[in-house]
Amino acid sequence: VQRFESEGAVSVGELASSEDAGPNDHATPEVILFCDSDPSFDREIPHTDELIAYGPLGEELWRKAQFNISAGVGHQLVAIDSSRNRIYVCENTADRLWALDASGNPVWRIDDIDTDCLVVDRSTGNLWCSGGGNLQYGETVVFSTTGEELTSWPFRAIAMDYDSVTDGFWLAGYQLIKLSREGDVQIRESVDGWCYDAISVCPLDGSVWIGERNHPDRSASRNRLWLRAADGSVMHKIELDKNDPRTVASLAASGNVL
Repeated sequence: VQRFESEGAVSVGELASSEDAGPNDHATPEVILFCDSDPSFDREIPHTDELIAYGPLGEELWRKAQFNISAGVGHQLVAIDSSRNRIYVCENTADRLWALDASGNPVWRIDDIDTDCLVVDRSTGNLWCSGGGNLQYGETVVFSTTGEELTSWPFRAIAMDYDSVTDGFWLAGYQLIKLSREGDVQIRESVDGWCYDAISVCPLDGSVWIGERNHPDRSASRNRLWLRAADGSVMHKIELDKNDPRTVASLAASGNVL
């Protein structure tokens, strides 16, 4: 297990927003877009990867161009807590974790944290973060809304989601794991092929859609879409041939998946 190295949260008073407040600064975003637009990954120079917020009519509310991120497998770099007007962002190349308000203003920041997967506990507002030195080994750490580290578990996720029906957390990666909020393992099984890299829980019944990725060096790996019940039992398995699922989203009204 590789341990996160964190010096704790820096308060908002020690941070500066990348831009002055604009005319839509106090509007509530409908969509947050995180763009890997800067071609460089050098940690020693400033970067301009962008976090952009859009309103309900597609209007741009604000953008912050100060981040250093990279694309890859999984990388669930943004988590939204709409009930608390909080946006969480992890810079997976710069190893930073940010908490922002709905206007994009910094609330706190944690430096030197190796994470690339975030999900909000919608019941408590706590933030679950997972990462590590590679896709297989690492851990999952829980932070409070003020940036205080609460607990951790030795499980590495590439994608995560919270299940409000059973009050549990699904971790997808080289294994499929379901944890209680207290960290009790309810389901744990290895992937037959390579990895699961996308997951989304249906809020209607706690069933979960999971994307599985093919790897050219793993003969048993496949591109598949799985639907499992809240207890982990397989409901459907859909072969996707050459179409690899990069992300999945369960629609709250119907349970259908995008």
